[in-house]
Parts: sequence; C-alpha cells; structure tokens
Amino acid sequence: MFFLMSPSPARSQVSKKIDKVKAFFRDDYHSPTKAIVYSAILPGWGQAYNRKYWKIPIVYAGFAGVGYFIKTNNDYYKLYKNDYLLLKDDPNAQTVSGYDQRTLKIYIDQYRRSRDLSIIALVGWYGLVLIDANVDGHFFNYDVDEDLSLELQPWFGNPSKKEQGIGLTLNFKLR
Repeated sequence: MFFLMSPSPARSQVSKKIDKVKAFFRDDYHSPTKAIVYSAILPGWGQAYNRKYWKIPIVYAGFAGVGYFIKTNNDYYKLYKNDYLLLKDDPNAQTVSGYDQRTLKIYIDQYRRSRDLSIIALVGWYGLVLIDANVDGHFFNYDVDEDLSLELQPWFGNPSKKEQGIGLTLNFKLR
C-alpha cells in the first residue's frame, strides 16, 4: 500500500521540467533575457514584452526604410549592369538608361556600394532593436520618481573668500 502512494521518480522529473517552464514564463519577474529573445524571434515583440508599445511602429518603420533603400539600390544596380553588359557586347546598342559604358561603370559601382551599405544598415538596425529590448528590460522595474537626487544650481562666487566667477554647482542628495 505504501508503494502505491509514494511519488514515482518519473513523475517528479516531469514536475521539475514543468516548474522550469513555469519559472521562465512567470509574470512576477521581468526578464531582460526574455525581452531580447522575443525581439530576436520577432522584432518588436521584445518592445511589446517591455510594454513599450509606442516603439513597435518605429521598429517596423526602420526596417521598411532600410528595405526600401536596399530594393531601390539593387534595382538601379541591375538596370545599369544590364545596360553595361549590353554595351560591352554591342557598343552601338540602344540602352534603357542612355548612358555610355564609362558612366555606367561608375553608376554600377555606386549602387552596388549603396546596396551593400544598406544591407549593413539593416543588420545594424536589427542589432539596435535587440539592444533596445535588452536595455528596456533592465530598466523595466527601475523606479523613477519626482525626488531626483541631483540638483543643479547657479554659482556666482563667494565675495568673503575673494572668489570670483560664474558657474554651476551640482548637489547630490544621498538618501
């Protein structure tokens, strides 16, 4: 009878795994790691997890802007490259752009470079979104109240000590 009432080892292992999953998804602790993982999976999800909903349109506007530049630069690169290859095969051919071979080569190099820099900007924007989610995750429980511990005051010197000048004084209040 005692054997039937004791918990089995398999059941305790399953409950330990469930406890780990519950610990990851619990709401009483705000995890910056979860914010960055969510944002890595779907950009903007980390900002939503941090309850910074106003940042989500900015995230996607940045991706849309960089994506527009990648597409535009790539389209011009392909256009000028096709015209260049057409003129290379037949110097008297009629091109879409109407430029000569030397000018086309300059434009090809320019738009390839711009496209490549736009791709680097896309990776940079993605990294910035991840960093933003992580930083907001760390500051989620940070208390910002009206009682600031730094006070800025003007300073005009002390005539009794024969000090002259104008400046600023920073006073720190330790609680």
